[in-house]
Amino acid sequence: ADLLGYPIDLLLRKTFQDITHPDDLDADLTLVQKALAGEIQDYQLEKRYLHQRGNQVWAMLNVTLVKDEANKPLFFISQIQDISARKQTEALLERLNETSLWESEERYRVLFDASFDAVVLYVEGEIFEVNQSFLTLFGYERHDVIGKNATDMYVMPESMSEVNERLRSNSEEVYEAVLKRKDGSSFSAEIRAKTTPYQGRLVRTASEISQLLKRPKLETPTWQPSSRTFQMPLSRLTSSFGFAGGIKELNFFTVGKPKR
Repeated sequence: ADLLGYPIDLLLRKTFQDITHPDDLDADLTLVQKALAGEIQDYQLEKRYLHQRGNQVWAMLNVTLVKDEANKPLFFISQIQDISARKQTEALLERLNETSLWESEERYRVLFDASFDAVVLYVEGEIFEVNQSFLTLFGYERHDVIGKNATDMYVMPESMSEVNERLRSNSEEVYEAVLKRKDGSSFSAEIRAKTTPYQGRLVRTASEISQLLKRPKLETPTWQPSSRTFQMPLSRLTSSFGFAGGIKELNFFTVGKPKR
C-alpha cells in the first residue's frame, strides 16, 4: 500500500490489472497463464505499477503459484520490491552514454572532414564512409558513393590491377595510381591505405589520397661543342661583370667543354 500510495481498504478492492502499467500488462498476464497451465511454477518480472498520484513506480515482481494436494491452483503469492532508484540510475547512465557516444562521433566527424587529403573507408570493396575532401576531389555527393564498389567508382582501368593487388596484400606502402572523377576526367594520385579491424570486420582505409600536380620538366644545361660561339655586345658583357670602360677589343666569347 505504501509503495503505491493507496489506503489498504482501497487497494484490496483493485485487481493487479488496475494498478499495472498498460505497456507491462500483457507480459504479466502471459506469465500468469503459463503458471496456471502448469508450464511454470513461479516467475520474476520487472514491471511498472501506477501510483495513486498517477506516476509510475518500477518494481521487481516475484510470483509463486500455490497448489493444493490435487495439484490444483489455489492462489498466488507475490513479492514486490521497489527498484525505482535503480531504474533512475540506469536511465541516467544511458543518457550519459548516449551523450558521450554522440560527442565522440561528432569529434570523429569533425576530424574526419578536417583532413586535407581525401579519405575513404570500405569493407570488402564497398564504400561506407568518405570525407568532404574526397567528395570535393572526385566531384561526388555523399549519397552517390555510399554502398558503391570503391575501385569501380574511382580507379581507371590502367591502374585497376595495381590497386587490386594492394588490396589483396593489405599493403601500407605509398603508391601511385590513375583515378577518375565523376565527370570522367582522370588524374594521377598518390595513395596510402591501411587495413584496420572495426566492429568485427576488416576495414580498408585509404587515408591519404592526394592529387599529384604536373611539374614542369627542367632541362639540365649541357656543354656544347667548342665550335659553337655566341656573340654578345661588349657593353652587356662588361656591365654584367661590373667592368667600367678601358676594354675595347673584346667582341665575342666562346662556350664549350672545359679542357681536362
